[in-house]
Amino acid sequence: MLFRLVGAASNPLSLLTVSFAHEGFHKIMSTDAKVMSQEEKMLRADTTRRRLSSRCKGLLETPDFKSHGPYATVQYLHRIVKDFLRHSNNTFDPDQEFCAAFLLHLKMKKPDGKVHLAQFVASFTGCIEHSVRLDTNAKNKNMHIETLNELERICNTNFDFNDLEHGSYLFDALISQRKREGHLQEEYRHWPVGTTLFMDYALVYPLYSYVEHWLENTSKADLQSSGKFILLKAARREDVQMVTILLDILLEGGVNPDAHVAKESMTVWQLVLLQLQIVDLAQGQAESGRCAVWAEIIRIFLEHRADPCATVDDLPVRAVIMSAFECDHVRAGQLLSLLPKLQEENRGGSKLQFQGFKRLFK
Repeated sequence: MLFRLVGAASNPLSLLTVSFAHEGFHKIMSTDAKVMSQEEKMLRADTTRRRLSSRCKGLLETPDFKSHGPYATVQYLHRIVKDFLRHSNNTFDPDQEFCAAFLLHLKMKKPDGKVHLAQFVASFTGCIEHSVRLDTNAKNKNMHIETLNELERICNTNFDFNDLEHGSYLFDALISQRKREGHLQEEYRHWPVGTTLFMDYALVYPLYSYVEHWLENTSKADLQSSGKFILLKAARREDVQMVTILLDILLEGGVNPDAHVAKESMTVWQLVLLQLQIVDLAQGQAESGRCAVWAEIIRIFLEHRADPCATVDDLPVRAVIMSAFECDHVRAGQLLSLLPKLQEENRGGSKLQFQGFKRLFK
């Protein structure tokens, strides 16, 4: 940590600054403002200097401590040391090594029983965490995808995700872990229809790059058979930013919002509208932000040419929107303003299709 602090600084750090940084962000944020005596500053500086000496093996030093006290700057013993620590291990990526280590942990154990399942979940989440860090660097994106694909393969080897009981207990354990870490507030259950458990987890985490990779590399048949279920599950998210990004990725990637979920059943778009009818947006609106989430969902579907003439329980899209957003006339108006243009485009398309048929039978 000390080497990282000194190495990440744009200017040389004083002993006092290093001492403060070592306290931690949250502790400092909750500390009341008060004047610090010179004696306390000197005590902090001397303690930090001794810590540097013992932990950094003399590679970090404070040559002007006697003259500058707490404001003495922390420096590398020699420029060569600084260059070595910064540049000699450019090819070493700790996140890459951690991903490999966690994958090996998973490969070496089968999650039988609660203890082994807990260990499996710990290694799984550790691998995901470091893989996501790889994804922040463009040159490591392929490595991120490769790691996730291998992780999915291991999961598929150990679990039958098409079996509701067998597949769901791992998914529930993974979701519980996300909740304990504070990353997830909503309830989310594995629905073993149309998608793999790993894809379900990718939608929850969310692993945007994995979803994009799947869209780019899946066959047209798989896109048609699985895409509609992925889209429907993505629309269940209750975080406005996540649902916006996921739906944009899926709809831009070619998933059809008007695809029938099953033969002679409702389309994905109709099921979304049906869910909108059920949700009470007026209840707890300010706290939950549900209005904002649902407004984004409907907007994105409409902007990606979901059928503006669809009906649910004999109600047209306009009526469903007006009823659901009666608590928010501004959002209702914004959504309704999208309908005329889409309906006109639909009529234009139908007219061209009809003219084509006429020419065909002349």
